[in-house]
Amino acid sequence: MTKKRIPFLSALLAIALTSLAIPANATINWPTDGKFVLGNEALWQFDDYCIAAGSDAAEHFLTTYSPPSDPNSTYNHGIYYPMEYMLKLNGQNEYLLCEDQANSVVTNEANGDITIEIPRFELDEPNVWAQVVYRIYATPNNGWLLRMETIFTNESGADYEITDLFSYQYAQNYTYDSGSSSTFMTSTSNAATSLASNDTWLMSAINGGQSIVQTVAWARDGQAGNYGINSTGQASVDAGLRNYYANRTLTPNESLHFIQFTNMNIPVPNYTSSTAEIAAAQTQVAEFASFSGRLVAGLDENIDYIGWGFPQRVDPAEDKVVVEPTLAATGAGANNLWMSVGAVSLVIAGGIAVTLRLRRSSRK
Repeated sequence: MTKKRIPFLSALLAIALTSLAIPANATINWPTDGKFVLGNEALWQFDDYCIAAGSDAAEHFLTTYSPPSDPNSTYNHGIYYPMEYMLKLNGQNEYLLCEDQANSVVTNEANGDITIEIPRFELDEPNVWAQVVYRIYATPNNGWLLRMETIFTNESGADYEITDLFSYQYAQNYTYDSGSSSTFMTSTSNAATSLASNDTWLMSAINGGQSIVQTVAWARDGQAGNYGINSTGQASVDAGLRNYYANRTLTPNESLHFIQFTNMNIPVPNYTSSTAEIAAAQTQVAEFASFSGRLVAGLDENIDYIGWGFPQRVDPAEDKVVVEPTLAATGAGANNLWMSVGAVSLVIAGGIAVTLRLRRSSRK
């Protein structure tokens, strides 16, 4: 499966960091190739479509390989564009993009998490704005977790209609890359292998386990219907896994906040049975039964987040992780993030800004 791509803007001028300890609460620069490495174990990569990929730090699952069972073929079994938003603008569907990466604020939080605040941008009406904010979690609690918050704000003085808003998952790419009829969807919140309209999460991995086990969650358990979220898609090639959000009216001075999570469990050793990783992922999804703990770190307790509700504060220090990050490979503690993204320890100032560019849904 080939995803339509556009080149990075020349504004993305970054020299990589090599095993550089980042102090707590520090503003950090954008890494070359958009790659963030945590604990010398997990890698998240951003590109002009925002979250491009997830893999192990050594990138075994981002590069093609020939498994012993099929030595004449090459596959890619990393996470592939796990969550993208589209909506109707100027009469056509457009993606939320991350092209201009020069003006965002990227921060290493006190607990080692990374937050990425992308500057807001206007939609198709003056003073109607969108913004995307990410949190990459440093603690591998049954997998490596990432949160995406999308915010729409109306400062136009008149009602604004949000129509045809949906998020799109490319988990079906696993089936395509497997070169067989293997089922990619391991489970859903309804304990099935295809999406039901009221599902709130899905888990995917190539049948046989020779891939990263991926989880995507778009609502708290049991809350999809309460927020007008309707999911659809089957466990087949290019099924179009989509979560549709009911059309919504943004009144003047109103904001709406949408939340999605993606989690990855990385098999060790590479390309062998991931039975243990599937079990770990099954344990992790229990976290989505509530909207508390690390899930709500840095969020506003007075906001009703679409699909999730109001953050539930269990610990007043909401930004403190329950389990300290284990960074055995580097010896770093919870307040240090080790990024290994190149050969030089100097980064030219950079960041992320998001723009919208007209896109037809074109997938081959």
